[in-house]
Amino acid sequence: MKFLKRMVPGLVGLAMILALLTPAYASPGTPTVSGSGTGNVLCGGMLLPATISFSTSSTGGTISGTYNISIPTFSGMVVVISGTINGGKVSTQSYDVTGAEITNSCNPPPFTGSGSTAIEGRCGSGVTVTYEVTEHPSVAAGTFTGTATCA
Repeated sequence: MKFLKRMVPGLVGLAMILALLTPAYASPGTPTVSGSGTGNVLCGGMLLPATISFSTSSTGGTISGTYNISIPTFSGMVVVISGTINGGKVSTQSYDVTGAEITNSCNPPPFTGSGSTAIEGRCGSGVTVTYEVTEHPSVAAGTFTGTATCA
């Protein structure tokens, strides 16, 4: 018992010294991205002016989110392409997120999505945002200029 009484203060002191010398480890959360921009998107075989907005969140390291592309028409209607984001990579400099197109009003009724999608670009202001349906990039794609905030 006397041996333990003499050792405990020494062990506590050693533990305190090691704690001070060991760098703290903090798991950096998975970065997220939100952005918007104006540009052009292919719709029904035509390149039309459009706006894009998108946003991701991260839970347990899994990226999820939504995106929306609005295309004003000459008649005043707004054509919508929208979908979900369910993966990809985001850093503080760039992002490349993937998902699925859910609704595409450019397609014939019932206006369902065209397939898997990718949205990518650099973080910052005045940056290029690219959008494409990965199975049909020559038919469903867009390029926008805007802002993407990666944090």
